[in-house]
Amino acid sequence: MRPSHSTSSAVLRVAVYQQSSVACDLLADLLAGFGAAVTPVGRSDTFVPIGTEAHRPEDVTYIAETMASGNYDALVTTDGDADEPLVADAAGGILRGDVLGLITARYLGADAVVVPVTAGSAIERAGGFAQVLCTRVG
Repeated sequence: MRPSHSTSSAVLRVAVYQQSSVACDLLADLLAGFGAAVTPVGRSDTFVPIGTEAHRPEDVTYIAETMASGNYDALVTTDGDADEPLVADAAGGILRGDVLGLITARYLGADAVVVPVTAGSAIERAGGFAQVLCTRVG
């Protein structure tokens, strides 16, 4: 994702969908520490069962509406226990947690990955890893 600003040195404007993740404050602080202009959005005091691979229709709508404002270059969040990220681009297109993990592993040059069995087939089809270990869910 690239900033929608006209210069390459522009600050990335990131909406952090805080819902009820245990990492909601940490995520905002971390991104701000890396230089992003962070705006917390969607904080909830009750548990929101957001999944970064199986999206609830109301979360997809919320993300699309937030990004339609044109105020942000990206939106980030995590699932409830903060072990899987979710990123949406400026148009509201969602990058699932397992796909984001694949991109990150490739970027870091990993030769082995450990993923939940639900993400294993996508990782194996992508190829390029010497070892793919799949864990059980739950």
